[in-house]
Amino acid sequence: MKHTVNTLIEYWKNSYQGPDKYSDDAIKNIAVNCLSLSETWFMNRIPREGETFFVTLFNKNGVGVSDLFGVTRSNLPETLIMTLTSNSKDYSKITLKSIVGGWSKIGNAKVIGELEIC
Repeated sequence: MKHTVNTLIEYWKNSYQGPDKYSDDAIKNIAVNCLSLSETWFMNRIPREGETFFVTLFNKNGVGVSDLFGVTRSNLPETLIMTLTSNSKDYSKITLKSIVGGWSKIGNAKVIGELEIC
């Protein structure tokens, strides 16, 4: 699904289970930034045969602690908005990476983009 700001906000409202700490303007700004960043990271990028994408989440000490597989251009905005609103206290950075040739090549993953979380 290709998101718009409104569909991403609707997704967030249906999925977010945290405290009510975001105003409508704040969540709109977060959604705009998630969409923009996702499009920028995938802009003019045609996946190579066998290429897959995943997100790595880094803890506050800068250590990669979790890989989220199955990331695509269409679901990256959802991944970003949920991480930023639900887990920003746990993570310091998100990176989008790609690999070609299967998960055995994960050590050779290429970083496509990264976002520092404050």
